[in-house]
Amino acid sequence: MCQVEYLCSFTTSSFPDSLALVKGEQLSLGAIDGIQKLHIRTVPLGEQPRRITQQPETKTLGVMTISAPAAAAAGDLGKGHLRIFSDTTFDLLASYPLNHQEIPTAVASMRFGGGSGDKAESSAGSGSEDSSVFYIVGTALIRPGEFEPSKGRILLLSYNPTNSSLTLVEQLEVHGAVYNLCEFQGKLLATVNNKVHLYKWAAAAGGRQELVSDCSPVSVQVLCLHLAVRGDFVVVGDLMNSITLLVYKAAEGSLEIRARDQESKWLTALALLDDDTYAAADNSCNLVAVRKNPDAATDEERARLEVVGRFHTGEFINRIRPGSLVMRLPDSELGSVLTFLYGGVNGSVGLLASLPRDWFEMLAALQDGLKKVIYGVGGFDHESWRRFKDERRNEAASNFIDGDLVEAFLDLPPEKAREVVASVWPGGEFSYEEVSRRVEELQRLH
Repeated sequence: MCQVEYLCSFTTSSFPDSLALVKGEQLSLGAIDGIQKLHIRTVPLGEQPRRITQQPETKTLGVMTISAPAAAAAGDLGKGHLRIFSDTTFDLLASYPLNHQEIPTAVASMRFGGGSGDKAESSAGSGSEDSSVFYIVGTALIRPGEFEPSKGRILLLSYNPTNSSLTLVEQLEVHGAVYNLCEFQGKLLATVNNKVHLYKWAAAAGGRQELVSDCSPVSVQVLCLHLAVRGDFVVVGDLMNSITLLVYKAAEGSLEIRARDQESKWLTALALLDDDTYAAADNSCNLVAVRKNPDAATDEERARLEVVGRFHTGEFINRIRPGSLVMRLPDSELGSVLTFLYGGVNGSVGLLASLPRDWFEMLAALQDGLKKVIYGVGGFDHESWRRFKDERRNEAASNFIDGDLVEAFLDLPPEKAREVVASVWPGGEFSYEEVSRRVEELQRLH
């Protein structure tokens, strides 16, 4: 823009509130795009955060922390706490300490009987009409000599915003570490070591209520480290053996294994993209997408999750969550696209988006064209960098679009960008202007 010679306002029905710019013999028309800035505020904790969840009903955040152990105490793990913060001012409001040698492993906020099903079904299934909202904490008891924890607890705590107090309402001892907690149709889904449990909040003797098992637990591979739910489906991410799909049959009161990914993967994060497609990250800095086959011809094929996408991110991802960092424009073509945020161990934040098929095909073609004109530092080959690589496989990336590469199209000189478009679509299916518009639309997702 430093070579612009003349600039003036320009407004027509086709280009409202625009600018006209002259550079040499070139005339450009454009508008100033609104910039959405990500505001970051750091809140010192003085201890290590392990898990976090929000409770919108009380406008608070629940953060599981571990304080630094005493230097002189051998085997001291530090003290675990549930810290309650205001979700607007981030002031510390309340704390609940865990027992000695007990570490926090999971936290969730939920209201029993208010699940994703309809109200009548959820209330009937939960066995309780209690409308209280709880912070639910999962823990593991670390004992010397144990390879994996053999004991842990599930704690139900109630936060009172009137006097900023935390009250322990119920506790349940379990046989292992509680790696995940999740609301599921008004009930509590928990993974304990290698088993998936479903609990409900039920009436007990003396007019009190307690947490009881709703169905028999299901054993899933080695360690159930990751958990995601949608409708009647439960997707479990295992430490070593990738993804397992479970289905909940409410009429029978049972959880059953429906399908598995047959490839071995050491998973670090998991998300449900839609009813049939699931994404996971592994310890080799890859992303993989798998899909179930409900219409397969044989039971064996239906019991197998098919790998439909592979991609190397270069980031060790430890969380994938639905969400976005920007507001969606109502007139955007991608306004209804599902997006997911992922967090890496080095502090990076990335975005996954499930694109419409026509957009995907167009951007995939553009990506192939850009690979020939854009190179990494030192001429590093893009295709080699994005190859899926782990201990057993080394395969070309498939069915993923590299947003960083595609958005580099906007940084090319106009003449070079037009050459790329002409080489990718020699028949003129897409013009330079249309490609630029679509890439800019993609850029607005983050």
